Parts: sequence; C-alpha cells; structure tokens
Amino acid sequence: NSFLVAPVSGIMLFFSHDILLFWTRSEDVALNASSTLSFLALAAMFNSMMTIPFMLQLAAGITWIAVWNNAINLALLAPLMYFLISHYGIAGAGISWAVFNLLYYSIVPHVMHRHVLQSEKAKWYFADTLPFIFLGFFVFGSVYFMNIGRTSWIFDIILGCTIYVAICLSVFPVLRASLLDLLHNSQLLKKIIKRKVESS
Repeated sequence: NSFLVAPVSGIMLFFSHDILLFWTRSEDVALNASSTLSFLALAAMFNSMMTIPFMLQLAAGITWIAVWNNAINLALLAPLMYFLISHYGIAGAGISWAVFNLLYYSIVPHVMHRHVLQSEKAKWYFADTLPFIFLGFFVFGSVYFMNIGRTSWIFDIILGCTIYVAICLSVFPVLRASLLDLLHNSQLLKKIIKRKVESS
C-alpha cells in the first residue's frame, strides 16, 4: 500500500499544476486549484496509510477508536474548514483535510497499539510507511525542482517513477522478494492457462 500510494501522492503534490492543465485544458483552473490538489493528495496519502490500522481495529473489536475519531472529525473539521476557507479560499478546504489526516496518522496508531500488537507500532511507522513517504517526496521533489524549466513533465514523472522503483527494490529486500514471487506466480498462471487452452 505505502509503496504505491506514496509516489502517486508525490506526483500529485509536485505536478499538480501540470496535471490539472492537462486534464482541464484551462490555465485558470490549473493556477487556482493546483495548491488545493496538492493538499488533497497529501491528505489522501495519510488517509490511505491508515487503511490497514483501521482494518486491524475492526478485526480486534476495538471499534470505539473509529467512533471517537469520527466524532472528533464531525466536531472539529467543519469549523476548521470554515475558518481556513474564509482565509485561504478553496485551498483552505484542502489544508483542513490534510491537517486532519496528518493528525489521524500521527495519533490514532499510538492509541490502537496500546490495545493490540504493542510491539509493531515502531515497525509500522519506521519500516512500513515513513520510508516510502520520505522517498517518494524526495525523488519527485528532486525531479521537479531540478528540471523546473522542463519541456516534458510526463518525462519527469516517468524518470521519477523509475528512480523510485529502483531505489525501493534495492533497499527493501522484502519488497523485492514479493515482486519476484508475484512474477513467478504470474508465469505459473500463464502456463496453466496455456495448457488448458491446448488441451481443449
């Protein structure tokens, strides 16, 4: 999850203007909404990182954490959005959602791991999520700022993806082993399908 979500968020964070301009063909939309898209990409990333912890909460029967989280969300997010939108326009909505999800990512796992898998909290932060977040932002941020006068932002994204995947496969042996297993299983599946087709 982190391996896939972090680079997508990094792309949308740094290339938000280019993406919106390509999608809408409107310079005004791209100029006025790019910062909002960047904040929403950041918020979506942290929210996606919490998918596994949320599923673990449900499986462990500690659903009160999600109830309290949603109650606090209902009580605080609406006034925060109103305040930030009134000061920063549409970007305020993205900022408020990013702030809420950053706090969600930072606080809820501490509460959850007091009740289940106490020894796994540090591993989840420092091995499963944060390395991919920092690497994704560093790679795509570097590609973006080193080629600020670029002629092809799509090439920059492809270059960033190539660098990101290469670093991940060289640094994370578990990820490399999983990818090799996936390729091996796909080859076996192809052989099985081919045999069935030939036999029929």
